[in-house]
Amino acid sequence: MANVVFRVASAVAGLAFTLLTVGFVAGWTWVEQLWPFILDETRLGQVFLSSITLAIALPAVWVAVTGSVRSAAAGSINLVVMFGAMTVYLLNQSGDRPELRSYAIGAAAAAIILFGAFVHAQRQPWLDERRMPTPLRVAFVVFAVALVLVAVQLIREGPHIFPWPLAGGSSVMYGLIFLGAAVYFVVGFLEARWASATGQLIGFLAYDLVLIVPFIQRFGNVPAEHRPSLIVYTAVLVVSGAIAIWYLLLDSATRLGGTGRDLRPLADLRS
Repeated sequence: MANVVFRVASAVAGLAFTLLTVGFVAGWTWVEQLWPFILDETRLGQVFLSSITLAIALPAVWVAVTGSVRSAAAGSINLVVMFGAMTVYLLNQSGDRPELRSYAIGAAAAAIILFGAFVHAQRQPWLDERRMPTPLRVAFVVFAVALVLVAVQLIREGPHIFPWPLAGGSSVMYGLIFLGAAVYFVVGFLEARWASATGQLIGFLAYDLVLIVPFIQRFGNVPAEHRPSLIVYTAVLVVSGAIAIWYLLLDSATRLGGTGRDLRPLADLRS
C-alpha cells in the first residue's frame, strides 16, 4: 500500500512540475513568482528553469508508471540536497529581503518531504537488478565532477559562467541546483544499477532538449565574453543528449521497452 501511495505521489509531483515547465515557458505570473529571483531573470533564465522542472517531472512520472520505487532514491536525495542548501541560502539572505523567509520555509518543507521519500525508496527492493553499463558509469563520474566545478563557480558568483549574465541570487541558486544534480550522478554511480540510471537519463534528455535550440539561437547575438561558456555548454548538451538517446532508445541492452538480455544482473558480477 505504501508503494501505491508513493507512485500516486510521484505521478502528482510529475504532473505538477510539468505544469511549472509550461508556466515558465509561457510566462505565467503565478509560476514565475515561485522563483524568488524572478525579477533578475532573462528570457533564457526562464527557459533554463523550465528545463530543470521538466528534468524533475519526467523521472517522477517514469517511477509512477513503472513502479520502480527503489530507483527514486537517487533523485530524491538530489532534491533534498538542492532544497536543503537553498533553505540555508535563502535564510541567510532574508535579513535584507524578509520576503525570502517564505521561500526558505517552502524549500525546507520540500527537503523534509523528499527526505522521507528517499528513506522509503531506499528500503525497497530493486525490481530490475541489471548492472549499469561501464561506459555510462564513467560518464556519470565525469558529469558529477563537471557539475561540482561549475556549481562552485556559480555559488562564488563568478562572471561569464553561463551563456548569459546572471544576477547574484540566481547565480547561487543555479549553483545549488547543479550541486544537487552532482549528488544525483554520484549516487547513480555508486548504486550501479541500470534502473537507477534510467530516470537520470530521462531527466537529462529532457533538460537537453529544452535548452539545445535556445542555446543554438544564442550564437547569433552572444556577447564575446559569454561565447566560450556557450560553446562549452552547447557541446555538453550535445554529448549528454547523445549518450541519453543511445542508452534509452538505441542500445538493444538498455533501450526502453527492450528485453535487456545483454546486461548481466549486478548480483552475478559480485558472485
